[in-house]
Amino acid sequence: MDLSNYKVDVTNDDRINLKPGRHVLHFQGETVLTSERNQNWEGYSAKFEVGDTAQTVDALFTTRHENEKVVQNGLKSLLAMCKAMGLKELPSDTETAFMGKSVSAVIKQKEGSTFFEVDQDWGRTWEPTDKKPKVVSEKPIEASPSAEDLDKMGSTTLDDDAPF
Repeated sequence: MDLSNYKVDVTNDDRINLKPGRHVLHFQGETVLTSERNQNWEGYSAKFEVGDTAQTVDALFTTRHENEKVVQNGLKSLLAMCKAMGLKELPSDTETAFMGKSVSAVIKQKEGSTFFEVDQDWGRTWEPTDKKPKVVSEKPIEASPSAEDLDKMGSTTLDDDAPF
């Protein structure tokens, strides 16, 4: 394909401005990974788009390993991600269960690279994106003066001489 006729504007490229920290991630797809060097290892990789950017990040979960503790740590983080997406347990069809879902997580820059990845922090990074705001006060907000304020003023009616 001849790409020489296409013009690319990178002056406002969101990927350049992406910073490590907490972001909303939108599920984009998945891959099951294996290793030719280690036949006893398998991983599940979830791909996410970061916010409204074109940048993607991956979260890798170990699902098979010689050390069962490594697998349990990977599955615990995967379950934490599922719960943050609103699922109660690990699904039987991950692609269907995760499609259209978003989650909040911390991303970090891969060491020695310009690419980013999810910083799983042993599963503690995953949070729902629809967190309810903290309740500051149970008392309803009043749009007009309260009865107490009107009593202090001494009158609840407008004067006929008011300029408005």
